Amino acid sequence: HRERAFALLYLGQYDAALAAYEKARDLNPRHADTLADRGDCLGASGEHAAGIRAMEDAIRLNPLCPDFYLWGLGAMKYQIGAYREAVDVLNGMGDISMAHRLLAASHAMLGEAEDARRHAGALLRLFPDFTVRDWLHVVPNQRRMDVEHYAGGLLRAGLPRG
Repeated sequence: HRERAFALLYLGQYDAALAAYEKARDLNPRHADTLADRGDCLGASGEHAAGIRAMEDAIRLNPLCPDFYLWGLGAMKYQIGAYREAVDVLNGMGDISMAHRLLAASHAMLGEAEDARRHAGALLRLFPDFTVRDWLHVVPNQRRMDVEHYAGGLLRAGLPRG
């Protein structure tokens, strides 16, 4: 059910993905990875507060969690405008290389241009062909306003529009 939900999320079938995550959670309510994935799906569906609660529950169950928990939590903190909290969460990751996008956007939204440019540069060294337009086709966000909010931060950080 968890794997099905993940596939449905990236196919843009948000309601079906949430239903599959609910079934997975009902079958194993203390499986932290399922709770984290469900939280991420809630956030992608625009239910940021519920997604944050689910992700925090997962972290309580698995305090030595993998980085994807923190990345998901940081993404939802960004979406609710809690940019400083997003930065703090993301900086807790063991490997921030996959968080450079969110860190660049968060710092840009905080008006911290130097940090935003530093993370944008690190991202472009890892992915020289990165463009905001291409990336936004990968990120599953059901609400257009969430997509535009994320794009706005990436562009303010100086990343190429594409």
